[in-house]
Amino acid sequence: MLIKENLLYLINGTVFSIYDISIPESPKLIKNLSIPSYVTAIKEGGYLFVAFYKEGIGIDDINSPLYPNLICILPEFLLRIFN
Repeated sequence: MLIKENLLYLINGTVFSIYDISIPESPKLIKNLSIPSYVTAIKEGGYLFVAFYKEGIGIDDINSPLYPNLICILPEFLLRIFN
């Protein structure tokens, strides 16, 4: 779970959701996206880096919460090369 300004970024299993929480008593779902098996996520600037169980690391552009965009997934085997 990540909170930035009035937005809540939440990953529950294989669903990545963005909520508008400007009115905390009445959060509004902005977007749901399906993702592979999630492990953890880190937000940096307008990007969300998501570590998946077997698939590697996904990089999502979340500068526009209405239109989040998966930029790429770095496969796990590539990550081992740089380790």
